[in-house]
Amino acid sequence: MLSRPTGRDYGWLLHVATIMLLLLILPSVVPQQMEPEPKWNMSASVPPMNFGNEVALADDQVTLIVTSNDGTVTALSADDGSSLWSYKTEEIPNQPSFSTAGVAFGESEMLGKFIITTVSSGFSGLDPTSCRVVALAYNGTRLWETITDSALEGECSGTPVVSSDGRYVFLTHNTLNGGKFTCLVADREGTPLFSQARPRALSPIGIFHNPSEGPYTGGENNSNDLLVFAFAPKPGESTIGSNTQLFAFQFGLGFDGYETWTGNYNVKKLLDDSGWYLTAAPVLANKGRHLYVSASESQFVSWIGDLFDSNATTIADFPDGDPTFTAPFNSVALSSNKSSPMLFAGTASTLFVKLDADGLEEWRQETSSLIRSKARVAPDDSIVYYIEEDGTVHAAQVTDGEDLWSESITNDTVVSDFALSRNGATLYVGTSFGEVVAWNVAEAPPTSSPSMTPSVATISPTSPGDTFAPTVNSRTKTPIAVSPSEAAPEGNPPCNVCGGSRVMTLLDEFTSFPIVGNITCFTFKCLGEDGFIPEAVCPETPTIAAPCGCEDSPTLAPSGAPSVGTGELPPSPAMTPVPTPDSSIAISAPTGAPVSGTCSSMSFRSFFVALAATVVWFYWM
Repeated sequence: MLSRPTGRDYGWLLHVATIMLLLLILPSVVPQQMEPEPKWNMSASVPPMNFGNEVALADDQVTLIVTSNDGTVTALSADDGSSLWSYKTEEIPNQPSFSTAGVAFGESEMLGKFIITTVSSGFSGLDPTSCRVVALAYNGTRLWETITDSALEGECSGTPVVSSDGRYVFLTHNTLNGGKFTCLVADREGTPLFSQARPRALSPIGIFHNPSEGPYTGGENNSNDLLVFAFAPKPGESTIGSNTQLFAFQFGLGFDGYETWTGNYNVKKLLDDSGWYLTAAPVLANKGRHLYVSASESQFVSWIGDLFDSNATTIADFPDGDPTFTAPFNSVALSSNKSSPMLFAGTASTLFVKLDADGLEEWRQETSSLIRSKARVAPDDSIVYYIEEDGTVHAAQVTDGEDLWSESITNDTVVSDFALSRNGATLYVGTSFGEVVAWNVAEAPPTSSPSMTPSVATISPTSPGDTFAPTVNSRTKTPIAVSPSEAAPEGNPPCNVCGGSRVMTLLDEFTSFPIVGNITCFTFKCLGEDGFIPEAVCPETPTIAAPCGCEDSPTLAPSGAPSVGTGELPPSPAMTPVPTPDSSIAISAPTGAPVSGTCSSMSFRSFFVALAATVVWFYWM
């Protein structure tokens, strides 16, 4: 068993190693700031975008998914902005379609990777008639779409959320007389599992996958996905009203699928007459123990370790908007520290603010116009990006909110959510006119991750009778395993940082390393393979490797349709694709290419990175 050296004898070594890490690792894994410049500009490339719509990056980081106000979903190449495909639901006669949703991504054994969004039909705030949920494959093929029925009556509320196993889709939808919280079974063509009504409209849903437990009375030891939502204002409402409430939902203890579940599906009322409502989804952090909500009258309400059915821990109050009861337009954005994040958001007035992990104000910055889009934080947590409604982009230092730069990127308004690439190098923004632009804001760090070499595939028209088998799509993960027979160059036995025989698939992801912060998963893998990690330390590495896509099997291909079991839902019929608007769309189908750098070919600089990392780690174990 290792014992920690005394600071008196080895403190100088710790300081030297830490400085080496800061000087050597950080410049190579963190994007370097630069003056912003256009990457590409596709003017009016999508239908107009409104509040709630979104430009999102798929997990392959090469495909943009864009939602528009008329319900159209468009896929663009993140590299040059070219159109890959688009999908639009069929119009209901005399019922115009509209959408206030972004996209949610899911992956299940049966469907592979998929995209979820919603489209409403009718007249927003007047006579909403139906809420439709749409599931698309990454190539734009429709997997399923909910039909118009009483379970999904009313107007969809924000963007749905998807369970950690990809089997369930949750959403809220509202009529003039109240709201409903509904769960759909994704691998049964969106068949409703249950729906519960409430007397008032409901906000969009916040979700935390696999929390430590449910942080409310009765949620003890329940690590099923945690969902939180609240009452929202009614259409045309001019006051907050009374009987405002906050709710939570988890599947019950022992739930392992609807097929065998015999218990109830219960929504837990957390607060009665909270005194505020929400228009944005709540945000959860720290294994589900922290809750942050953007509440009416320009407040940010937080629970920090307290039960969610008790009084809030902190309330940060800011100048009212117009009208005075208005809530901040979007959810808070979090930094990468999962247990103690920094919070960033626009208020209901012309302010952009930073809160600490306890929900207390650290600074505020005046803006010229409102901020309706959710902010984005750089991967090294040094810069926060936010966009004013007038199209001005700010790159602000997280320490004090001062701009490194600000730039007007469009003559049109921006009220939809934007995307920041995983490496922090590029912003992707959509405007109310339907213009989608990409701006380079940082120099991307070099990486030895697998390259995604696109091949061209063509979508051919299909007849209504055609069927297809869903496949894992978009990003092909390249598993990297450690061979036990390889000799480690630094003397320690090779250490598979994923643990056992598990393989690493996401080499370009970042993981948090002791003392220093973020390093690439590839670098972490190489520390283990090349023998820089002491044998006694190796069993602790899988926890740090959690973001690196460690998997038991190198393949993700669906293993066939699961048994329906004894549940009441019928088995899924063969799914029928619908023709896309353009029957000969060429799309990028990324495939895994050989790794451009191997651990044995790490540079001389990387040797010192690994050596310093090991010293620091060894000291703190």
